[in-house]
Amino acid sequence: MATERIASWAVDLSYASLPPEVIQAAVNSFYNWVGRALGGVNQHPRSWATKARRVSARARPDASHAALINDIASHVHDYDDTHLATIIHPMGPVASALLAQAEALGGVKGEDFIVALVAGIEAQCKLGLGVWPKHYDIGWHITSTVGSIGAAVAVGKLMRLQRTPMQHAISIAATQVTGLREMFGSDTKLFHVGRAVQNGLLAAVLAARGYTGSLGHRSAARLGVWEIAANTFKPFPCGIVVHPIIDACIQLHHEMADAGFTVTDIASVHARLHHEMADAGFTATDILHHEMADAGFTATDIVSVHARVHPLVLELTGKKTPQDGLQAKDNLSCHI
Repeated sequence: MATERIASWAVDLSYASLPPEVIQAAVNSFYNWVGRALGGVNQHPRSWATKARRVSARARPDASHAALINDIASHVHDYDDTHLATIIHPMGPVASALLAQAEALGGVKGEDFIVALVAGIEAQCKLGLGVWPKHYDIGWHITSTVGSIGAAVAVGKLMRLQRTPMQHAISIAATQVTGLREMFGSDTKLFHVGRAVQNGLLAAVLAARGYTGSLGHRSAARLGVWEIAANTFKPFPCGIVVHPIIDACIQLHHEMADAGFTVTDIASVHARLHHEMADAGFTATDILHHEMADAGFTATDIVSVHARVHPLVLELTGKKTPQDGLQAKDNLSCHI
């Protein structure tokens, strides 16, 4: 039973058991999150969420609302860290929940914070691997659904939950999963991750106070592999599925500039979808540059460009008439 295995693993995890590269990966990921959160502090809709919270209560935000607001802020610019095997953005739900709960506890030791951070990220990524890709394909926003579980495990670790309460925390978080891909391109996508943090934090607090859930929740998990070591950081502030196209356009721009051409010399650009390139780890840049070079061609020989990318690109970024900057940010045609 994956819930019991993950709960037991998280409870037994210690700072001494973390390899140096895992600790460094956790620190790097946390730094990345802090930069994103600070960058989004005064941005819409984080500022709206803050004002909405103050309408109902003038006092300082409690841990739950602080977690909600902080995670929305970290997600505003779409610069999220990414676990490539599942396209989960793992740090936001975990870090937002931990910082809020750490403050509520009056502060925690740095080593305890790092261990809880790793436990939460590992839990959500391992569970994500168990449901990917079908979970995402049918319309769930996987960062928010498994994010609530990651937040619960992280906060539970910080609160020193034992195995059975940790299982209950996972179960309570699992029953609160939220987030539909249909909301992409709207403010509600940001609300997904914020709500996931609240759900996970609440799950851990309830479990610590004796609240129970089913212990029969099942999902796959691969223990013994450090998922946080595979966490990556975005070079561009948009959905990761658009990055190969951006990369290819930048490469093309440089090659054209070197050859004395400008964008006015482009005859046409065609985007075609194919999963084989992404599955093999290649980008549109690889096809454009290396195949031309191997064939003895240069940028001066370009008549049209065919970019092969993952099928999710059109599905996630195919809005033909984006209505605002938020929709345009994840729109393929706008980036080309």
